[in-house]
Amino acid sequence: MTRCTWWLCVLIVPAIAAAPILGAADAPKPKDAPKADQPKPTDKPKPAATELKGEYAIMAAELKLSDEQKAKLDGIIKTHKAALEAWMKDKGPKLKELQKSLGELRKAGTKDDPKVKELQDQIKPLTDEQAKMREAQRTEVMSILTDEQKTAWKVLKLYTTQCNRYRKAELTDDQKTKVKELCAAAVKDMGDGKDRKAVAEADKKLQAGIQALLTADQKAKMEKKPDAKPAAKAEAKPAEGK
Repeated sequence: MTRCTWWLCVLIVPAIAAAPILGAADAPKPKDAPKADQPKPTDKPKPAATELKGEYAIMAAELKLSDEQKAKLDGIIKTHKAALEAWMKDKGPKLKELQKSLGELRKAGTKDDPKVKELQDQIKPLTDEQAKMREAQRTEVMSILTDEQKTAWKVLKLYTTQCNRYRKAELTDDQKTKVKELCAAAVKDMGDGKDRKAVAEADKKLQAGIQALLTADQKAKMEKKPDAKPAAKAEAKPAEGK
């Protein structure tokens, strides 16, 4: 083998050996297989709008209303709310205007003005209509409760009223428990509430019972009158020129 041929072999053989490696490097990479569509997280269903707020939310929780009772209560409230909104749209502006006029007359100190009686006579039928609507709602709400729930609700409302009445006394938890027991007895004595004498006697007994629970310090807190608000200073008027 000549010297020239030997050098050609030295150069060509490594090149041939490297060719597959270079080709593999230059070859296009296979595309990734298409991924299966991933299921999209579904939006959580929004809870249905409810009118069980405030007093009625308390009723549902404290009386442990069933789902059926809650649904009925929600429907009653929505129906009466829509009726009241329609009434306010129709007659509300008139009532507001009449009440504003009456307030202005009273502020002016014209109580004996015949206009006052005239305005009162126009306002009364409108406020009576509102009262009837509220009473209709209350009656319908009470109709979905059991007898035990009706009694429990009366006790709870009376208890809440007494706690507000004696809030300055800052009743202890033990006193509150005893007040609730007294309210339960009072509700029983009041019956259906139609006998005014029985209601008055039951309330008198209830107040005496609560007063007996109070300490001397609590009674002093109840008797303390709130500090009088400082009288508003009259605006100084500029002296009139002579």
